[in-house]
Amino acid sequence: MSRVAITGGSGYIGKWLGNRLMKGGHHVTVIDVSSPDYKADAFIKANVRRLGIMLSSLRDCDYVYHMAAVVSKLRASEDRWNAIETNVIGTLNMLEACRILDIPRLIHVSTSEVLGDPIYLPTDEKHPRNPKTTYGVTKCCAEDLCKEYARTYGMDIIIPRLYMIYGAEDYREIKYHSAIGKFIWHTLNNQAPTAYSDCVRAWLHIEDCVDALVLLRDFGSSGEVYDITAPPSEKKSMIDLANYIIRLCGKDLKPTVTEAPVWDTKVKLAKGEKAYQTLNWHPKRDFSTQLLKMIESWKRHEKQNRLKPD
Repeated sequence: MSRVAITGGSGYIGKWLGNRLMKGGHHVTVIDVSSPDYKADAFIKANVRRLGIMLSSLRDCDYVYHMAAVVSKLRASEDRWNAIETNVIGTLNMLEACRILDIPRLIHVSTSEVLGDPIYLPTDEKHPRNPKTTYGVTKCCAEDLCKEYARTYGMDIIIPRLYMIYGAEDYREIKYHSAIGKFIWHTLNNQAPTAYSDCVRAWLHIEDCVDALVLLRDFGSSGEVYDITAPPSEKKSMIDLANYIIRLCGKDLKPTVTEAPVWDTKVKLAKGEKAYQTLNWHPKRDFSTQLLKMIESWKRHEKQNRLKPD
């Protein structure tokens, strides 16, 4: 049985990943500033911005998934100091701790936000990075630190870049949510969702994402970046998606269409061929089926009066 640490393991993706690893017989330690709402094998309340705590927390680990970050574009821009200290300094501390403790493998979870506006479509792992947001800038810095440590110290580091993750039971404060979450919340509350014109995405279900993260731990190649994404053939415009969610919710609404803000990337479509070919991984979950499950989970959450309005 391997011992796996997940920084940021109390977050949405961390929760799904932690549960999956425990079901596979692995011992999971969650390292986070907040307690997980699931029963991990161990929980250490710690901030990645403190190297000493990271050194004591990661002892005897076989693998580390580094997911602790300020992840929302809006949240990062609201508090840039916190984003930089967590996403950049926190990653540096993780790398130092893994180097000192000789951790066999580090999986640093990154994001499509590092790319910015695409030069060509669909994008791939070789596409130039030109982030448009504080969040993207900090994750670029974190990626570069990982690459530098891999080159300098020969550390085993893998960088998955996640694209447009969605799924049920994601109850973040709505203003920090993805477009799908916002569309569902506003529609269920009889408010017209706002869709950006000319914006196109391909959405990846959380369980497909976790499938890839688990495979990367065992079969990923050190030093490589992997786009973890739904295929471009699954693309949907924001306007079409908003209308589809309105129909699924049974509401008589029309989306409000506006121009995307200057910091937003209009089209996010990636090939994902490296992960498809080298990991023999392909997304398996049906979008419509999972979207209905997500809507039902939000309806249940609404009844419990726990959602926060904008």
